[in-house]
Amino acid sequence: MKLSSTLVALGAVAVFGAVVFIFMMLMADTSGLDWLIPSLLIVLNGFIAIGVGDGLHHIKKNQSAK
Repeated sequence: MKLSSTLVALGAVAVFGAVVFIFMMLMADTSGLDWLIPSLLIVLNGFIAIGVGDGLHHIKKNQSAK
């Protein structure tokens, strides 16, 4: 598996897992929001990994086209 595909897959798993976790914590009616900032950072890191992986894929595709 190529690095770009791996980054996109890991980013998608991180985003999905963090969004499910946020939804579960909101439904659990917890008293504090201390868990929210780390969860949003995981979502942000997942989107960054997806963007980097997609960018690497496009760079590789453009180099092979030349």
